[in-house]
Amino acid sequence: MTAVEIFLCTIIGISLTVNYGFGIGWYSSSSQAWLRHQMGIDGTDMVHPWAYFNYVR
Repeated sequence: MTAVEIFLCTIIGISLTVNYGFGIGWYSSSSQAWLRHQMGIDGTDMVHPWAYFNYVR
C-alpha cells in the first residue's frame, strides 16, 4: 500500500469510529424514551437493538 492509501484508510476508519460512537451515544441517551413510547414498551429500561431494527424496518 502506498502512503496515500494508508492515509485515506486512516481517515475513513476514524470517521466511521466517530460516527458510530456518536450514533451509539445518541441512541442510548435521547432516543430511548421516545422509542419506548413509540413502540408501546414504556415499562422496559432499554430498547434492544434488535427490537429497534425490526421496528424501523
